[in-house]
Amino acid sequence: MSANVQPIYSKASNIGFVNQITAASTDHLGGGAVVLFTAGALGSFLSQVVATPLGTNVASVLRCWVNNGATFVTTTNNALLFEVSLPATTITEVAAQASITVVLNVALPATYRLGIAIGTAVAAGWAVVCEGGNY
Repeated sequence: MSANVQPIYSKASNIGFVNQITAASTDHLGGGAVVLFTAGALGSFLSQVVATPLGTNVASVLRCWVNNGATFVTTTNNALLFEVSLPATTITEVAAQASITVVLNVALPATYRLGIAIGTAVAAGWAVVCEGGNY
């Protein structure tokens, strides 16, 4: 069996984002996820997900699922990709809020999606960005 000896690069950038996520979802199978990223018609390469606090928040967890392009509500369409702890944060006007970065470096099939949810309701919210590119 021969291997693909030609590298594949992204043709166009694809950035997905959720401006402010504040509501909790305790569905650990992704049924309450909101769409963060949708792969292009030929698939996409995902480099990283970055979560940035928007102010004062209690501690929580960010969960991210791969979805096969169908509804998130049907949990058999979802597979947990990662979880990352989100620390309690306090807004200040003299120092930057620390972002949380999860490196992915993974290919996503055509029309597949990433969905996210947080485990605990927070006051100010988190902005979450997924950086990638379409083939």
